[in-house]
Amino acid sequence: MPNRYQITGTLGKGGVCEVFRAIELNRKEEVAIKRLLPLNETRLNEPQANGLRREIMALTQLKHPNVIRLLEYGEDEEGPFAVLELIEGESLYDVIQEGALTYPDFLDVARQTLSALCAADEVRLLHRDLKPGNIMLSMNEAGRLEAKILDFGGSKLLDRPSLQTVDHKGSIIGSVDYIAPEQLDLQPLDPRTDLYSLGCIFYFCLAQTPPFHGYSPAETVQNHLEHDVKPLHLLRKDIPMIISDWIMKLIERDPDDRPVGARHALTLLENISVLEQTPGARLDDLDDLAAPLSSSTVLPQPLTRVESHHAAPAEETAEAAIEESPVQATQAGENLLGATLLLDFSPDTFAPQSDGKPPG
Repeated sequence: MPNRYQITGTLGKGGVCEVFRAIELNRKEEVAIKRLLPLNETRLNEPQANGLRREIMALTQLKHPNVIRLLEYGEDEEGPFAVLELIEGESLYDVIQEGALTYPDFLDVARQTLSALCAADEVRLLHRDLKPGNIMLSMNEAGRLEAKILDFGGSKLLDRPSLQTVDHKGSIIGSVDYIAPEQLDLQPLDPRTDLYSLGCIFYFCLAQTPPFHGYSPAETVQNHLEHDVKPLHLLRKDIPMIISDWIMKLIERDPDDRPVGARHALTLLENISVLEQTPGARLDDLDDLAAPLSSSTVLPQPLTRVESHHAAPAEETAEAAIEESPVQATQAGENLLGATLLLDFSPDTFAPQSDGKPPG
């Protein structure tokens, strides 16, 4: 690793990687440096260098304000390393633990993350492990809320729809609360797979629970496969029905019933503002309004803080308490770890990560 980087501390350590805080001595800029752990310090049976190399390749292809920035990469006697921008903030997972998002906050996060997926679609890149722990919220220099997608260690560049990757033990990459049914079925994957995961995240943002969460990982998998989910409008009656419809469309069981890609989903979201105040408006009413957005569209980031809105249970009224919860500048290391998450389908073990947080 270039000697112009001085390690100043450890940001976090996961099951596969460790992330260090460092200073680039020439510019006096703080950065995060991601390295693989020695094999004897992991829970794995083989090195995962390809995962870090895959993340590096993905980030060289994908440059977007809502995707973590790769500053430099290389290999030395200890293996590959990646120098990344240092993000000070909170993971979306941690923010939601404080309270479900208000509608305006949700729209801001949804627009930014979908805009990032639009850029990924343009370079035919699938993330394959989107979850709240892989999205960071922070304040930029202008004092605006900024969402960034992290951890592309499970990503894949596609020239055509591709089957879900399975290792020699029958394990697949993913997080059980946010994994798409076609990943579980070992069916071809395409951009609609990431849309499903993002739709599950959007549901979580508003309901404080993933849509298919069960009492056990196995039950959660079954709920995905059987599409056993409570409609979002029963949990958040203060949210326009048309927005609930839109989120439920993102998490349809059949990929053919979802938007064709992030651009289509974002266009629908932008056009919802035309009808959201219309009593009884539903998503089907947008069919004549949806027009593709320009690939150069830059979406606004108007908020200066994240507020917390606790969702009312279905049997309660829509009068829910609102409490403010500004995003604090906290250590973001655990959300940069990129530890490989495996859904193990071997007969004697099943141990996926079910809470959406990276292991630490």
